[in-house]
Amino acid sequence: MESGAPPEKRIVVVEDDDSVARLLEDSLQRNGFAVPAVFRSGEDALQGLPRINPDLVLMDIVLEGHLDGIETAEQILDHFGIPVVYLTAYSDTEVLQRVAQSAPYGYLVKPCQIHEIVRGIELALARHRMEQALLESEKRYRAIFDHVSDAIMVNGIVGGTQGPFVDVNEAALRKLGYERGEMLNLSLMDICDENCADDCAAMLRRLLEDGQAACEVILVGKGERKFLVNVNVHQFLLDGEVLVLSICHDCAL
Repeated sequence: MESGAPPEKRIVVVEDDDSVARLLEDSLQRNGFAVPAVFRSGEDALQGLPRINPDLVLMDIVLEGHLDGIETAEQILDHFGIPVVYLTAYSDTEVLQRVAQSAPYGYLVKPCQIHEIVRGIELALARHRMEQALLESEKRYRAIFDHVSDAIMVNGIVGGTQGPFVDVNEAALRKLGYERGEMLNLSLMDICDENCADDCAAMLRRLLEDGQAACEVILVGKGERKFLVNVNVHQFLLDGEVLVLSICHDCAL
C-alpha cells in the first residue's frame, strides 16, 4: 500500500465451500480489500472475530457446524456490532424472512459477479459509517444534555395540552428528586405548584399560538420540595411529532 493511501478494509469470509472461499478471497484482494481470515463454520467465526476485528463479514447461510449463517450473523451483530452481508444461493421465502429479522447490511444471491459483491460491500460499509457517525452525534448530544446545569425536559402535545415527559436530563432528576422512570410518567403541569396552575395554563396557550413562551413558576419536587424557576418552552418537530422543550433555570442561582 502506498504511503498516505487509505487503509484496506478488512473483510472476513464465512464460507464452507473451499473453492468458493478461495475465489472470494482472491477476488476481494484484487479489488483492494484485505481478507485476514476465512472461516468454514459459525462457531469458528464467533471465536476468531474478536482478535481480528474486521470491517465487515461476508456470510454464507449454509455452514459447517451447528450454527447456520443467519444465527451466526445475529450473534455477530449483537456481540461485536460488525456489519454482515449475506452471500448465498438460498432465496426462498422462509430464508428471506429469517434474514430480514437478523437486520443484515446486504443480501446477495449466488451466482453473482465480483463487481456486484464489491458494490454490496461498499454500500454496507457506507451505511455502517453513517450509523456510527449518528451514534457518536447522539452520544455528544446526550453528554451535553446531561451536563447542563438547568433542568431540561422534553414532552409531547396530547389533546391540546402537554403530555408526559419523553426525556429529562440529569439536572432535572437531581433538582426534583425523581428517578427517570418516575419522571417519564409526569408532565410539566404535574410538577407545577397548584398556585401557579393559571400561569402554566397561560404559558401553554402562548406556546400553542407562538411556538414558544416563558414565565416564572414554582416547581414541586419529590417530598414537596419547592423552588422558583424561570421556564422557557419551545415547540419543535422531530420525526413528524410535535415536541416541547422546557428549560428551567433555578431563580436562586
